[in-house]
Amino acid sequence: MKFAKLITVLTLTLVLLVALPSPTCAAGDEPFTLPETLYMPVGSTLEFASTRAPLVIASSDPAVALYQASMLIALHVGETSLTLPGGESSTVVVLPKEAAIETDAQPLVIGRGGKAPFLTNTTMIPVSADLIVTIADPDIATYEGGAIFGHKEGETSVTVSLSGELVSITRRVWVVKREKCTNLKATIPYRLRVGETLLIDAFLTPRDTTDGLFYHSSEPAIASVSPTGAITAHMAGKTTIFVSCGEKTIAQVVYVR
Repeated sequence: MKFAKLITVLTLTLVLLVALPSPTCAAGDEPFTLPETLYMPVGSTLEFASTRAPLVIASSDPAVALYQASMLIALHVGETSLTLPGGESSTVVVLPKEAAIETDAQPLVIGRGGKAPFLTNTTMIPVSADLIVTIADPDIATYEGGAIFGHKEGETSVTVSLSGELVSITRRVWVVKREKCTNLKATIPYRLRVGETLLIDAFLTPRDTTDGLFYHSSEPAIASVSPTGAITAHMAGKTTIFVSCGEKTIAQVVYVR
C-alpha cells in the first residue's frame, strides 16, 4: 500500500514538473542586449525589461553597481562592467549626485580677439567620462583648452555635454568690441595648510574689461586653483600660482604645510 502511494506521489510530481514553463526565451522573444556605456547618478536605479527568465547579469565591482531583481542599482561613484552569460558586456559609470556639469547661467561676453575661461566643474567626473564642448558658430568663437576665443563680433552659443548622454547645457556667447585689461592686481595667499581652501582677490582695470581672468597652478598636486580663483591645498610642498588677464600676469609662490 505504501509503495502504491509513493508511486502515485512520484507520478503527480513528474506531471507538475512537465507542466511548469521552461525558463528559456520563448519563440519570437527579442534577445536581451546591453548598451555599450551607462551613466548613472549614485543612488539611482535602472530597471531592465526583458522577456528572458531568468536574466543573470554579473558586475565586476558590486560595490559600484549591483544587479538584482531586474534592477541595476548605482551604489558608489566609480566604474564597473556588466556581463551576460553569453559574454556580452557593458560599462557602467556611476557619477556623483551633485550634477556632472555646472556652468554659469549668464551669457559669456568676450572681446573680439580676446579669450575668456569657460567655467565648468568637472572635478567629480570619472576620467572615462568624456566632456564634449561645441560652438554653434565657430566663425564667431571657438573653444580650446578650457577657454573660449572671440574672433568676430556677433552672438553664438556653446554647448557642453558628458558623452552626449547624461546632461547637456547650452550657454549664450556674445563677442563684442574688446576692452583690454590695462592693469591687474591680485592678493594671493602664500601659506596654506593641507585641506585648506582660500580665495584669490583680483582687481581689474577697467572694471568692464572684456578680457577674462585665468588662474593656473604649476603644481596642482600640491595646491590646485579653480576657475573662480579658489586655491585648495592637497599636500605639503610649494607651487606657483599665476593670475592673468589679457597680457597682464601676476605670479606668487605658495607654500603648503
